[in-house]
Amino acid sequence: SLPPSTHTPDPFLALSNSQSMAESERTAEMASTTTLKASHFLFDIEGTTTSISFVHQTLFPYAKNNLISYLATNWDTASVTSDVAALRAQALADKDNDIETTIIGDQHTEETRQQVIDYVKQQMAKDRKMTALKQLQGHIWENAYQSGQVKGHVYEDVPVAFKRLVDQGAKLYIYSSGSIHAQKLLFKYSKAGDLTSFLSGHYDTTSGGKQEDSSYKCIAQDIGVAPGAILFLSDRIEECRAAKMAGMQTVLTIRPGNAAISEADKAEITEITDFAGLAALQEAELPKAKSAKLLE
Repeated sequence: SLPPSTHTPDPFLALSNSQSMAESERTAEMASTTTLKASHFLFDIEGTTTSISFVHQTLFPYAKNNLISYLATNWDTASVTSDVAALRAQALADKDNDIETTIIGDQHTEETRQQVIDYVKQQMAKDRKMTALKQLQGHIWENAYQSGQVKGHVYEDVPVAFKRLVDQGAKLYIYSSGSIHAQKLLFKYSKAGDLTSFLSGHYDTTSGGKQEDSSYKCIAQDIGVAPGAILFLSDRIEECRAAKMAGMQTVLTIRPGNAAISEADKAEITEITDFAGLAALQEAELPKAKSAKLLE
């Protein structure tokens, strides 16, 4: 369900009046010269639909603080056995590539469990975007979401935009370095309610790295449309460049707390500060005055 219109303003969206006016004018000006024609939308999560602070100040600490207890409680389950196998394979690959690592034994022992703990802590400290780590983190977060300890953060304009796009006949997808399982949990247990019905599919690093153009080609092929029919939205210009090389349309999201973007990078790509800006960019051949009203 969508959040009521009387909700308290989201602190993550707090911007000064002068900032909001300048950003609105910039997006409005772009809307007069840029027309987005996409039937499929591919969204990044961190810094696009969801605040970076939620990921780094809520999700990551929860996984770190509950790692030992989660492994102890679930050590004999098929899920953890699968996670450990994936981590072991990654640790061996790290060794082959001369990356500092902790080798994980192949015996189901207390010693192996400690090796898993040591390796996972090493990789979390580096914030590595690797499938094996993200898979385990997603399993740890599952209990937090289901118990209500954690509610997935989404910006207030996200459920509104999702509904508008789907009502227009668009198909929406997620592409994040977080595991598909973790993605589904975030949107199912979001503070705006269950948003999963708006989403037609999910992609993670099993489709490839997010700065590799081949990943976006793979996703377009899986969706079954030409890359040009897809609009990719991300807070990382490196990811937008990769998607553009694959033939997708791209928009850079500028949210509070996101990394600073240079003026040269801003000149390279269309940007929006919220999904109201996306609505403006979708309007065909709008004059500046009309497009500006959409953001007032």
